[in-house]
Amino acid sequence: WWLVDSVILLLLTMISGVWFLWHHAYGAYGDDSPGYIYSAHQLLEGEALVQQDVLVQDALAWFGDEQYARFVAPAHHEIIAPTGWITSRYPLGMSVLMALAAWLSGTVTGIYLVVPVFAVIVVLCTYLGAIWLLPLAAVWKRLVGMGAAMVVVSCDLFAHYAVAQPMREIPSVGLFLIAVLVFCTTLRLTGWKQAVGMLVAGLAFGYSVGIRETSAVLVLPLILFGWSRVQQQRWRVA
Repeated sequence: WWLVDSVILLLLTMISGVWFLWHHAYGAYGDDSPGYIYSAHQLLEGEALVQQDVLVQDALAWFGDEQYARFVAPAHHEIIAPTGWITSRYPLGMSVLMALAAWLSGTVTGIYLVVPVFAVIVVLCTYLGAIWLLPLAAVWKRLVGMGAAMVVVSCDLFAHYAVAQPMREIPSVGLFLIAVLVFCTTLRLTGWKQAVGMLVAGLAFGYSVGIRETSAVLVLPLILFGWSRVQQQRWRVA
């Protein structure tokens, strides 16, 4: 089955990769995009992430109220001190990935690779999750996995987020699914292999939260799943 799975994963990568990269809109939509792009630029240029902005200082002096002066700050940044200090409202996980992609690709437009690449990862993890976790016969696992993966590829909402803007939802979900797959695989291991697997799963989940802080609530299904698997093993031993 490893050969069949390899062919299917390759086909899913080609189909979803061409779809999401070919139609990519390079941040043309979405009011959140400038906030991530601005922070990614700061990282690439080695600038301080917490800055004292002269324009913000002037606006504060003129209006005398932070509420009226905040519109002169960069997109999705907030004023954190009356002397004009500003910082991003968002966690930096997404901007770090964007800056890393630009650095690795050697071009600033590399920041727009992050979301479509993770969109492909989500598609692949959907298939892998089906063949690893569903209690079905091998053939049915593959059929369900392919169907589920193609549903993700063709979903209008998912495709919109994958091609239209550098948003954090898809990278956060991608890392969460990686954490789930590693975590579920680790439960079958013992000793140092299990410890390493738990570490990798924890890092993937932690970075998912570092991209989107509300993803922290997803730790609950992981805990419940792990607890249920432990109880099943105890029941089998008994």
